[in-house]
Amino acid sequence: RAGAVNELVELAHHRIRAQKPATALPLLEIANAVYPDVEGILASKAYAHFKVGEWTAAREEAERTLQLSPSNKDAALVLDEVRNR
Repeated sequence: RAGAVNELVELAHHRIRAQKPATALPLLEIANAVYPDVEGILASKAYAHFKVGEWTAAREEAERTLQLSPSNKDAALVLDEVRNR
C-alpha cells in the first residue's frame, strides 16, 4: 500500500514539474485519502494548489501541514508565497 502511494506522489511531482499541476491534484487527493496526515503529501497538495492558482486551498493545505510539522520548509514557502499574492 505504501509503495503504491509513493508512486502516486512521485507521479504527481512529475506532473507538477511538467507544468501540469492540475493533473497532479487528483493523484495527491488519492494519496491523502489513504494517508490523511502525512506532511509530505499535504505539502505537495499545497504546492500543486499554489501552482494552479488556487490560493485559498494552497494556504489551507500549507497551514494544515505546519500544524502537523511546524518545521516543514516546503509548506512555509508556499504559505509565504500565498501571503505575497
